[in-house]
Amino acid sequence: MRRIVLSIAITLTWACSKSDVTIAPPRVPQGGRAVAIAVSQSDGKRLLVGSASGGLFRSFNGGVSFQHLDAFPTYAPLDVAIASLDPNIMIATARDDFRTMSGGGIWRSTDGGASWKRPTGWPPPGCGGRPWGRGISHMPLTRTFHVATDCGIMISQDNGASFSRTVLDPARPKVRGVFVVNRTTGVAADDIRLWFLNNGTWQMAAGGPDSMSEYNFQNFATPWWTGRPIFYHAGRDREIYFTVDGGANWEKMATPPHGGGREKHIEVGRGLDGDPTHFDVYFGDGFTIYRQAVTTAVPGGTNQWSQPQSMDHRDPADIAFTPGQERPFMLATDGGVHLTPDNGKTWKLTGSHYGGFTALQIGEMTGRAVGGNKPHLDLYYATQDNDIKGSADGGQTWAGSVSHEGAFLMADAANPAHVDGPVTGRRCGGCSLFQAVPHLGNVADPPVFKSAASSADPPAQIVGKAYIQHVAAAGPPPSFDFFLTTNEGASWSPSFTLPFGPFSNVKFSGPLTNPVAYVAVKRGSNVFGLYRIQDVITQPAVRRADSTGLTSIGLLRTDQATYPVFAVDPSNPNHLIASDAGANQMKASSNGGISWYPLPALTTAVTDTARFLFQNAMTSFATTIAWDPANTCHILVGTMQNGVIRSADGGQTWSRIAGSRVATYVTSFFFPPTGAIWMSTYGRGLWTIGVDRARPANARCAFPSRPGTHPDLDSLIVTSITTNQPRLFDGLRDTAVCATCTVLTVKNGWVTDLSLKGNLADRVVISSGTIVERDRTGKEVPLSIPNAYSETESQGLRRLAGLDRASPRRVRGVVLRNRQVVGVISSRDDLQWPQSRTPMIYVANANTSMVPSVVEAGGAVTVYGSGFVPGTGSTGVTIMMGEDTVATGVPVSGNGGFTVRIPVSQGPALLEISALQRDGLRLTIERGSITAVAREDR
Repeated sequence: MRRIVLSIAITLTWACSKSDVTIAPPRVPQGGRAVAIAVSQSDGKRLLVGSASGGLFRSFNGGVSFQHLDAFPTYAPLDVAIASLDPNIMIATARDDFRTMSGGGIWRSTDGGASWKRPTGWPPPGCGGRPWGRGISHMPLTRTFHVATDCGIMISQDNGASFSRTVLDPARPKVRGVFVVNRTTGVAADDIRLWFLNNGTWQMAAGGPDSMSEYNFQNFATPWWTGRPIFYHAGRDREIYFTVDGGANWEKMATPPHGGGREKHIEVGRGLDGDPTHFDVYFGDGFTIYRQAVTTAVPGGTNQWSQPQSMDHRDPADIAFTPGQERPFMLATDGGVHLTPDNGKTWKLTGSHYGGFTALQIGEMTGRAVGGNKPHLDLYYATQDNDIKGSADGGQTWAGSVSHEGAFLMADAANPAHVDGPVTGRRCGGCSLFQAVPHLGNVADPPVFKSAASSADPPAQIVGKAYIQHVAAAGPPPSFDFFLTTNEGASWSPSFTLPFGPFSNVKFSGPLTNPVAYVAVKRGSNVFGLYRIQDVITQPAVRRADSTGLTSIGLLRTDQATYPVFAVDPSNPNHLIASDAGANQMKASSNGGISWYPLPALTTAVTDTARFLFQNAMTSFATTIAWDPANTCHILVGTMQNGVIRSADGGQTWSRIAGSRVATYVTSFFFPPTGAIWMSTYGRGLWTIGVDRARPANARCAFPSRPGTHPDLDSLIVTSITTNQPRLFDGLRDTAVCATCTVLTVKNGWVTDLSLKGNLADRVVISSGTIVERDRTGKEVPLSIPNAYSETESQGLRRLAGLDRASPRRVRGVVLRNRQVVGVISSRDDLQWPQSRTPMIYVANANTSMVPSVVEAGGAVTVYGSGFVPGTGSTGVTIMMGEDTVATGVPVSGNGGFTVRIPVSQGPALLEISALQRDGLRLTIERGSITAVAREDR
């Protein structure tokens, strides 16, 4: 943000140790998404920059080169500042991450970024959950910091060594942004209103935004040097507000037309004309930077905004100024960091590739070895808004380019003939499926892939010209059909159908002439499963590959796509490894997914013996799994913050690759036939891994076998509340179910808490899915106690069920006598009891000529529902987008279906859509998601 600092040069010494990973940033102008900049006041060449998901960088030469601050504890910073009176002191805020003790909140360095610690007072007592830190305000030329956090405003008077807390509203403690000029003047924003300091006391302001939910920590600015109580605010409604009385009253400022997309931000600099009564307001609307010259007499301006004449990458997030705020100096955008030679008329990217700002968010990479007369190694990667790139010389140069961003690249990597060929995938803007020439060429809009339908998901390449492709037929309920082509889309034939919506791409194993395929599916709100398709090309045979021992596959989420974290041995379709986010364990199957069992050694290695959470909201800490095709004894597992875990003996033993922790948010691996392995990360670009890829001396390795203590067959256990003794449960006819008793059960989820008053239940909490109450005959009856939703499992409930922390079992049901709790039912797998209906939703792009699994900001999605209770008005369905209610009273037809169109204004993000319905005491919430990308205008 806006930082006023003094500076002296320091030298950091870095510990040297063996490392098997080497950063290999592509030599391209883009550095990756930057979000916040701090500049030294006495030395404008000293900078601190935060990236979106690649940690912190610093520069001593004005952005010509950068150093990554490896010691910063998390990949997810939000804001940065440097102390005015001691430039070695740095303050940074961060989002929540996967550390068991969350990396979100406030961090402090006293040695220029070489090391970081929590300041005293963070996190404050009484602030539960895993709180974030957000915007930082540094009072000019003092030792005072104010930090907006989920816990309120944190205040330090000693250069960030210790903090105390001020809560503006105890009912809503979260503060998004704060800017304090002195002890009596300052402003802040929570989720619903603006606040201001009135003689040192925080009070609610009048005016300002009253709708929408777009939030940004770069949301306040002031010309503090004028001595006037003028502030500007980028509101959650994407408009600008200003105040001339220190924040007590706000009015809207006229702005140029602007739409949805990335978050808005606001800055103020001194007037470029040198008049001390003039200053310039800079408004980032998510696409470009607008500037308007205003005066202290007319701070609302005249709506005479100008834009830069040239920007080599748009989508700004922050702008920094030279010491004293005299002129704009550096711009942070999705493309990286930019410098200007002419006070903001033009902006050029700076400091990328080797020794630079290496923060590219690469969602995936692939490649292929090409033989023949001109053997070479092709490499391809897809980014968040920094193009799809291709190299024909093993990464030395990246001449191939397709504009904007991409996912699901296919380059015939498994083809044993090692021939060159086209590249397919998905790209946005425009969001279409493309087929590019080998090495991509260099075109903004490559030819469109010949899909099986006008609206279809990215094709999955089997080998050569053979692909399969998912086409969803609109419902309700929708159907999920796959088609096969053996001639690169010239003709298609039906292949197989799945009962649930697939996501991400297909994985193949066995002979490519007729392989086995595995497809991940969304079974319910937070339950993700797997299907196996035998003989894809000849006679496809579909069966479940998740029915026993696999709770829910964990997810890798990026701003371009969502990927299931599982892999199959390319030479043996019966061998699978997956992240089971529902059970918090890495698991394996040796029989093609018929049954699964834990891999405790791998779980321990991945989480570094519980130093990290296994999952956070079903996002998996293990991010990607891959077998080495040249040596299937060799398996790699990427993680969010614990580097790369490796097995050289087929999965028997596991260890972290030396030096790999610096490569955070690993997204994919590519194995050339020989030599170094390539690795992509979401925030730290490309890396190579130099490990021994040779097969064991005996050329054989054994896949981990099933432990004898984990039976194939699951069992139902009922634990009596009165005796606390578990025993086998024999279903609704069990003696635990009395003649007047009922049984609550959960489909596509589990019970996470049970609120009791004495032995009477007054609420049951479930993770996801639907709750049903039955009498002893199996008849469904109205719910007798209300339910709610939470993914956080109560340890008290597990004790009630007699389950220790390591048990793979979940509470699946509750036996009631009226409201009195008789017992709780637990099992390892989802209950297979029949259910009259299973509510589900499917979210797709509303434009039927677009890729259904992605939507651009400014577009719309269609939400298809099935299995709900017929109703209208108050008994209809409410639709929420994130935390915002976007539709109410959506009618549900007699067959339990509904369809509703919802506009989309935000991106890039994974857009969470929820459908809520009340049926008596029962609350049903079904969730879906779609990748929302920003509308590109570059």
